[in-house]
This record gives sequence, C-alpha cells and structure tokens, in this order.
Amino acid sequence: LKQYRTKGIAYFSKEDFHELLDIPKSYRESDINKKIIKPIRQELTAIFKGLTIQKRYGKGRGKPVIGYQFTFKPEIKKSDDFNKHAPTKEEQNKALELANQQVQSEKAPTSLQEKIKEQKRKLELLQQLEKLEREQNTQNKENNAQKSEINSDIPSELKKDLLDNLQNLFKD
Repeated sequence: LKQYRTKGIAYFSKEDFHELLDIPKSYRESDINKKIIKPIRQELTAIFKGLTIQKRYGKGRGKPVIGYQFTFKPEIKKSDDFNKHAPTKEEQNKALELANQQVQSEKAPTSLQEKIKEQKRKLELLQQLEKLEREQNTQNKENNAQKSEINSDIPSELKKDLLDNLQNLFKD
C-alpha cells in the first residue's frame, strides 16, 4: 500500500488480493474477514491515517466480492523520508483504539456476556495506560532529580561569577 501513499486509494481485484497475500483458496469470505481484513485494519491504521477497507461487490447470485478498495488520507508528495512518518507508540495506540471502535461500530455486542467481555477489555486497557503514565512520571522525576543534582554541584558564588562574566561579554 505504501506505493499508493500519495494517491490515497488502492484497489485490488479479489484474485490479485489473494495472490499478493498468499491467501489459501480454501478460505471463505468470513475467514478472510476474520483472519486477514481485521488484522490489516488494526495494524495499518497506525501507518495510514483514516484507513477504510471496502469490499466491491459484483452482480450475480449471492452478492460475490470482486475486489477490495483501500482508502486513506494521502501523504504529501514531497515526503521522501519513510522513517519520518513511522508511527510512535502513542499513535499506534490511538490507531488501535480507532480500529477497535470501527470494528465495534460494525458489530455491536448483543449478548450480556459480550458486553461484560468488552467492559473488561476496556478496564484492562485503562489499567495498562495508567501503568505507563506512572512509569513515565517516575522517569520524569528521576530526570529532574538528576538535573537538580547537576545544578547543586556548582557553588552559588561560582554561578554568580559566571553569569556576571557572560553579561560583561555581551555588553562589550
């Protein structure tokens, strides 16, 4: 899909899609949805902003799928550096959340057990987020403590002398 990054749209016929991804011929459409389309949507929403995957249907009995259309927000044509556009952890997490919300909107939980399972998953995600925030806060505190130790190593008289010398330099 990266070769279509400046266009914002890519279409693959069903045969090409199966060939490119080495999908077994024994896979039914529901298997393709579960094992291929859903993971693609979760992994690539971090890389391609606004990624949507649509099936294109043909005429005939049973509404056959004839192809897959990937649409996303196109990148600027001048952007040659691929590493510059590599997603950060936060962007990946946000993209995963968006992908999960998109999947959930397609299939809302119907039974009570599914709703409970969904709430537990949300709780686990919140706990993981809280843990990450705590770790980040402790790292920030450690960095601040190290900075204050560095500053306290220099006596205050020496600091004043250095500042006065710098001010005199700029006055001349």
